[in-house]
Amino acid sequence: MRTAYLDIETTYVGAFTDSRLFQDYANHKITVVGIRVIDGERDTFLHPVIAAGLGVVLDKKFKHRDLCPECWKKRLYGGLKRVEQDLGLKRQLSGKDGKWADETWRTYQRNNDSRLLDELLAYNKEDVFMLRSLELALANRA
Repeated sequence: MRTAYLDIETTYVGAFTDSRLFQDYANHKITVVGIRVIDGERDTFLHPVIAAGLGVVLDKKFKHRDLCPECWKKRLYGGLKRVEQDLGLKRQLSGKDGKWADETWRTYQRNNDSRLLDELLAYNKEDVFMLRSLELALANRA
């Protein structure tokens, strides 16, 4: 079976500072997209870097399975990093989160330091690869 795992890093440019920002789709600008495709024995990874939004809300256009509700069914709450910790999953790049990713992107845009972009891409790649680990851990959890 062919399975794809996708993680998107965004920067929020809108005015909301409360939970309304999550519904303010027009003001979330995509910065990095990471995709891992597992097809039998083949395991490939792609990193599109996108500075402007795609103009579509992906979850309304494409069939997908969101792991968040799967976590909630197992009484696991919080962001990806929190759930990973609760499941005992370990990361190579600890101490980074979505806020770090947004700040790193903004700093990269200001000074064009390729080291920052490399760090952001590595962070996004680890997010994508952790999705498979999360899926397997959820399947094994009662």
